[in-house]
Amino acid sequence: MAGVTPALLDPTIDSGHQSFLAVVQHQQLNVLHPRPPAELVPVDLRWVPRLSEAGLLTVARLAESALVKLDRSLLSSLVDRWRPETHMFHLPCGEMAPTLQDVAMLLGLSITGDAVGPRVVPSTWLEDLEECFAGVTTTIDPEDFNEHPQSKGPSKSWLIQFQPDLLAADANEYNVTRSLEAYLLWLFGYIMFNNSHGHCVDRVLLPYAQEIADADEDAIPLYSWGSAVLACIYHGLCKASRQNDRNAVLTGCLILLQLWSYERIAIGRPMIDQSPYKPDMYGDTEYDRPTMGTLWYSRQKTWAHVQTRQSYPEFVVEFDQLTPEDIMWEPYSPLAIAARAPLGISSVCTQDQGLWMTTAALVYDVAVEAHYPERVMRQFGRRQSFPVSSALDRVQCHDHSLSRAGHPFSTMWVTRLQPWVAAWDDADEQLAEDTGPHTESSFLAYLTWYEPKTRCRLTYVDMHPQPHVATSQDGYTRHKDEALAGAFEMCRLLELDCSLNVMRIYGGSTMSMPAQLEAWIIQRDRARGIHQAFGTRTEYEDSYGSSQASTSVPCGPAWQQPPLYHRQYEGSQQFTGAGPSSYHPMPPPGGYEGASSYPPPPPPPTQGWSQDNDVASFDDFTRLFATPTQDDDPSLHTPVALLRRPARDVRPPDRHSYPTDHVHAQHKRGRNGRCG
Repeated sequence: MAGVTPALLDPTIDSGHQSFLAVVQHQQLNVLHPRPPAELVPVDLRWVPRLSEAGLLTVARLAESALVKLDRSLLSSLVDRWRPETHMFHLPCGEMAPTLQDVAMLLGLSITGDAVGPRVVPSTWLEDLEECFAGVTTTIDPEDFNEHPQSKGPSKSWLIQFQPDLLAADANEYNVTRSLEAYLLWLFGYIMFNNSHGHCVDRVLLPYAQEIADADEDAIPLYSWGSAVLACIYHGLCKASRQNDRNAVLTGCLILLQLWSYERIAIGRPMIDQSPYKPDMYGDTEYDRPTMGTLWYSRQKTWAHVQTRQSYPEFVVEFDQLTPEDIMWEPYSPLAIAARAPLGISSVCTQDQGLWMTTAALVYDVAVEAHYPERVMRQFGRRQSFPVSSALDRVQCHDHSLSRAGHPFSTMWVTRLQPWVAAWDDADEQLAEDTGPHTESSFLAYLTWYEPKTRCRLTYVDMHPQPHVATSQDGYTRHKDEALAGAFEMCRLLELDCSLNVMRIYGGSTMSMPAQLEAWIIQRDRARGIHQAFGTRTEYEDSYGSSQASTSVPCGPAWQQPPLYHRQYEGSQQFTGAGPSSYHPMPPPGGYEGASSYPPPPPPPTQGWSQDNDVASFDDFTRLFATPTQDDDPSLHTPVALLRRPARDVRPPDRHSYPTDHVHAQHKRGRNGRCG
């Protein structure tokens, strides 16, 4: 059974996936390296008309509002859960993903327009570019200009030499045009389409920047930048989810991914001023206005006390504990928009709503990526249907894995990608079917179907760890893993104790006062042990006045019981297995008369406890509540401590920069500038 792959996952892809390495092979995952821009480039007023016509003004305003800082720990934690088979993050709360709606509302990029497909870039691109910029006059001596890497594209250090504030005071229109071209290449290469080079912009973007800079203002081509950006981040996530190298680079529009997480999930979210946008954030036109994402870059950020640098292990655990109640499923409601931007947001954000639910494939250069709004219908406030086909059914593997490697200047790419580029023209005719409004019952049924068929938790709980020898290559200390293992086992024992008492009641046994007192003391001590495993320093006062410290919980080799895996549920009512969590101790209202989804109470066991002395046999009850063999496969279900947090109402991201179990820390002084 060790080789069995969950139903939603592809065995070939899964064998090298981050979650497989962490859960099945027990490898320690590495934090990825994004490549954010290290400079802030302002928008020159002379560029505004062309940027507006090209549909790039809104994202340019966002990029100039603050220096882009990326949270490596947060982004890496998300990548671990990205599944190329479905183009979704597989989380305990269900599937989630950035969609065209997020691109429009957060970045303000247009979705209508031609697909940003492959273009022919001649091998003489460097000579052509230098000739084009030869006549530009700047305050920098031409002899001090930086050179380009021959094989990749124009270098960033060369491009930023043409910023508008470095142009000569008497710069003519041609100089301004070339300055705009250099800025567009920077915007493409470091904000919208980050690559793995870091020091240069991909040369495939040269034709697009030249077109926008040189075309007449009334003839500037309009491209679907929104679909291209989403295709680029999907492509980067698919690639990074199968790389566990210390130097692996995360590519794509990373500010989109980070803003999407800030809006929807309270993990790694900064604390900022939530007051409405001020009038000085608005330009002269309806296009030159802020987006929903502007909030996160225009305000000073602080973080909760518990959010420190190098917090990747903590984020992994927090994502493993996500519940549907922790998610802001619909952050772009009219009420949320009015609260954040009383004067409105850029019209670009909402002008293409008709394409948010398109199922047409997304294209960026040679990357072809499936867009699957059907899998995240709750993000649109609609009912989540299931089952849903795989993304690989919509874009086959041979098209999904295209790469320019070995053929950088080939003209074949234009012909190869032409069917996908042409298909985008009919994107408005390929829309996901409406499934009706969201209901909690339908989403619960979806989760019942979804969770046993994937791997949505990554925290590996080793119930039999070997003694660890500290080395200089350790990424983090192991005491939290050991504490989790001890608390996990204590929860299992607590569940057995509770099930035993419930069965006594159903069996008609009358528990004496000493027996009741003993049962409650055992459960109390179990709970104290859980607290102790997580490092609390509490001393408990018994009701009769004496003081007793928490019982220590042995972790590691002392625990010899097998781990408890998540039960599989077949359907929304009938349960398989005979574990404590598949047995309902509380009868439905009105008892068990008539049809009911609850099973009748089982007869009292003949062994394991005695009505005379109420002494339980632990071994007997362990066998009674043993987990079915079909669930004992770590490749199917990650062993994880089922420490459920109390349900809460998810409020807009005003104060919550962390889940509720850490909200208390927000009252302490935060830290600025956390990016690692």
